[in-house]
Amino acid sequence: SPCRAARLSNSPAASYLNLGDIANAVSVLAPELLPNLATLAPTGVLEDTQLFYAPEAPSGEQLGLRGRFRDASVQAHGTLPSVAGLHGEFFGTDTHGTATLHLARLTWAPTGWNFPAPIIFTDLDAQFGWTQSTRAWTLALPLLAGHTADVGLSAQGRIILPKAPEASPFLDIQARLGAMDMTAITRIYNVAGFPTPVLGPNPRSKAAG
Repeated sequence: SPCRAARLSNSPAASYLNLGDIANAVSVLAPELLPNLATLAPTGVLEDTQLFYAPEAPSGEQLGLRGRFRDASVQAHGTLPSVAGLHGEFFGTDTHGTATLHLARLTWAPTGWNFPAPIIFTDLDAQFGWTQSTRAWTLALPLLAGHTADVGLSAQGRIILPKAPEASPFLDIQARLGAMDMTAITRIYNVAGFPTPVLGPNPRSKAAG
């Protein structure tokens, strides 16, 4: 809206922010976060970032944030993957927003999922958005697409999070795998843990097809 645009045009702005410097400042203000930030070791740059906050304003004009980031990276921590070469932009208010991301590399080492080695995405693109109404938050994922050395993956969907405590969330996700040599399964997943009726008595059936 014109009001929102005017607020952003007159709001505090930063043309260049180093993520490492931001992490250092946060660790000073909140020392309890220092161990996590030290492990994540964020690097990269935020550019053309603007923010306004006006709690007395009407819904949709209380909060505004936009900016771009480039060459961002974080190290793996707990269940979070390591990320390198992250570029993107974002815009949002207290009622809606969008973000576009591109990753040059993502390494995920899930625990307890029977994967023999980390899953490495050589590229990953994503678009997502959010809207807030009086009844729910809606998170939309119109695009998620990436590649590993063995397979391409794409997905889209949405998640609805009702505000009423008695209401249940709604999840609608559709995922697709590209063409893949079935021998790659043994590199991606530890099929040795599968029961014999699933794979058949012939051990070669694990890597055929």
